[in-house]
Amino acid sequence: MEMTKATFGSRQGWRVALQPGRAVATPAVAHGLVLVGGGFGSHDFYAFDARSGELAWHLKTKDDGPTAAVAWDGHVVFNTESCTLMVTEIARGRVVAERWLGDPLLAQPAVAHGRVFMVFPDRGTHWLGAFTLPALEPACT
Repeated sequence: MEMTKATFGSRQGWRVALQPGRAVATPAVAHGLVLVGGGFGSHDFYAFDARSGELAWHLKTKDDGPTAAVAWDGHVVFNTESCTLMVTEIARGRVVAERWLGDPLLAQPAVAHGRVFMVFPDRGTHWLGAFTLPALEPACT
């Protein structure tokens, strides 16, 4: 993976080609970092310094296909296409919690009021679930 300086119109910036060049979901930006999965089929999730483009940290996920991320209270929440909802510390990339929900998980999680909301398959249908943050315990109240 190589970060290069780039010019976009009259503005200076940077860009990174994530390998092996798969379709990448929308990134999140929080705490001075750009947070992005490595693409569908990859097992990679990255944090880049938003100003310099330098790699801050890299996480190898157990399942493939990290989705678009959501920032919440110093954490980044995302899921993998094949099954798992994850909560990771933004500062260090340390996994705080993960919960297997079902295969496939094709939606981006949503976060509000200390809860993450996620659509997942079970018993032939899709469900909307709410889970506490950061522990990912089912939220029943």
